[in-house]
Amino acid sequence: MPEVADGIVAGRVDEETFRIWIGTKHPAEAFIVLRYLLDKGIRKLEVGSQQAQPAYHAIPASRIDRATWLAGEQSAYPFVKNWDALLAGLAYPDVPSAEAYMPNMNEAWIRLQTFGDLLAQTKEVDLAAQEATLESDLTAIFNK
Repeated sequence: MPEVADGIVAGRVDEETFRIWIGTKHPAEAFIVLRYLLDKGIRKLEVGSQQAQPAYHAIPASRIDRATWLAGEQSAYPFVKNWDALLAGLAYPDVPSAEAYMPNMNEAWIRLQTFGDLLAQTKEVDLAAQEATLESDLTAIFNK
């Protein structure tokens, strides 16, 4: 986190988004829940308190909550000496994001898992050839 490859800074930054489905039968109630999640709920989910660890260990998107979150994480993980790299990675979100639309997602996911299995279980893989095959296969899957 983050890393520089060919002069381009990149990192694996992902976000979780809360949305209200346009077809919901309960838009007012959904908005109340969403407002809670973005205000009081976020403190329970991501920030935590001295009495309770957060339920969901993620960096809060709101800068206002980050100092409290960081203090809690530093207390919980005193052996971590450098939090700067993690926080610097927030400036480099994935484009496209991991939550962006992926055509034929299930088939693409299975192909990616097969690629991962190959790397984990096969000695002396020709990585360049396998990456080219993966790219070709995913292009075909996405273009169906």
